Amino acid sequence: MSETTYVIGYFESNLGDDLMIEVVSKSNTNVIYFLRAADFKAKSSSANLQVSKSFYDFIRSKELSFIGGSLFYDYGPTSVLQFFKRFLIVAGAKLLGKKVSINGANIGPFKYTTSRILMKGILSLCDSIEVRDKDSYSFARSCNNRSSLKLDIVDEYYYRANGKIKQEPEQASLGLSLVGMRSKTNQAIIEKAEEIIETRKIDKIKLFAFCKHEGDQEEVNKLSQEWKKTYANIEIIVVNYNGDVSNVEDEIATCYYFIGGRFHSIIIANHCCKKTYVVGYSDKFKNYFSSHYHISWVSDAVFELSARKAL
Repeated sequence: MSETTYVIGYFESNLGDDLMIEVVSKSNTNVIYFLRAADFKAKSSSANLQVSKSFYDFIRSKELSFIGGSLFYDYGPTSVLQFFKRFLIVAGAKLLGKKVSINGANIGPFKYTTSRILMKGILSLCDSIEVRDKDSYSFARSCNNRSSLKLDIVDEYYYRANGKIKQEPEQASLGLSLVGMRSKTNQAIIEKAEEIIETRKIDKIKLFAFCKHEGDQEEVNKLSQEWKKTYANIEIIVVNYNGDVSNVEDEIATCYYFIGGRFHSIIIANHCCKKTYVVGYSDKFKNYFSSHYHISWVSDAVFELSARKAL
């Protein structure tokens, strides 16, 4: 009989978290994963991924697992309520004798003392904690010695599967991933892109929108209209993420240059594109890339990542 795990994550037409659960499920084919995600529409090839239909899926699962990067941080006043709900579900899982794990997360930053206290309570009850940056590890370790520092789930997967993406980059192609409602970040991405366009012979540009509900598509469509007028001789393609992870991998892999504002688009690009640039807008970027790539971070600045991942 298969093991069963109830998963909480941000599965709302979001490339990064869809990729993470795809990697986890393919690595553990003997486990059936019930996803608490009504909007999960990823075109998964994993037969062991199921969208949870009822609370009974939680009751019958042997493990409760939080899978995703930005699940435990303060995004506004209502985030305190989110921390409280997660503390209750973790406490309930432990009362029912379930294992509780956190996988691929960054912890914080916190704006509110209540959130920090609730997060300490959540961590203290976990059986396994895998975080992806040194700041998160320091915090988690102070609450629970069953904590470990790991690479991001997707980053480690591509590193282990060296050469998985077979497409050769097209030398005159440029890819960009924009971020909804982040004008300063997008401006830095656009300025770097225009520098490359003006100094290299670019004949194809791909504009990627990876988070459907966070304004990425609107930003990409606006830039597409502007650049079709400015760069009339360059082919401009809009790629909206629609749940097809394999298609996104293929589209990114054919870009020679890639400039990313979305975390996992950068991770993919750094394993297959010739030149990858990151523009980070949050502590998630700063803490991760400073932990594993040894970058002296400045928010909304452009950094070139090494072609080979630094361990």
